[in-house]
Amino acid sequence: METKTKTGVFRVRHPDVGANGLLRPDVLFDYMQELAGDHAEELGFGYNALKEKKLTWILSRLCLSMERFPAYGEEIQIQTWPSGVDSLFATREFVFKSLKVAHSEHETVAHASSCWLVFHTERMRPVRVSSLGVDLSVYSDMPRFFPGLGKMVRQEVSHPLTVRVMETMIDLNEHVNNARYIGLVYDWLADRLGKIPQIKSLHVNYVAATQRGALLTTAGRIDGERFYVESSQENSLHFQAEGELI
Repeated sequence: METKTKTGVFRVRHPDVGANGLLRPDVLFDYMQELAGDHAEELGFGYNALKEKKLTWILSRLCLSMERFPAYGEEIQIQTWPSGVDSLFATREFVFKSLKVAHSEHETVAHASSCWLVFHTERMRPVRVSSLGVDLSVYSDMPRFFPGLGKMVRQEVSHPLTVRVMETMIDLNEHVNNARYIGLVYDWLADRLGKIPQIKSLHVNYVAATQRGALLTTAGRIDGERFYVESSQENSLHFQAEGELI
């Protein structure tokens, strides 16, 4: 039976945490992608249904607000739902609650809004959400946390770190998985701060796909508690992130 929301429980495993024992943000993106994919399959517009039409989902923008990062062994309940259509984007929301509390209500540890493009895999360009053959406007009455996620202004950056895109970074769509970019942000911040970064909020824009074998350069800037990080290939922008540190 189709439902407007889907809930999943994820246990924070040993490979999901950093040296501080807390969930890494790139793994949080993995959790979101997994649950969103499962829900889309149930609603009839998931990966398998779209593949037959030579279409796929591409994450374009996401805004995440954290109360705290869960710890090793903690169980996290994530609830997600589509929240309508915004121009070319299908929007989707997420709420994260910890099950490790001695209260009648679970503790909310994070919430996020995301924007997804429907991408034609042969024409290599986005198409209208209506190409799905599903009316996503029926979800427009669902709550939305961060409406109007726009483009991000490119800033002056320094301290570049360059990596070659290897096979473990590639996903089903034959380009760098969205969560791997978050890992690059995390690594760049850790390198500059000299310690494990604690992120309070994160706003990301995925600008261009990166293929296996590419040299991807990540650079950024930190101004007090604020940061901006981008990844580029030969100075062609592929990804941007900005946010706030704890």
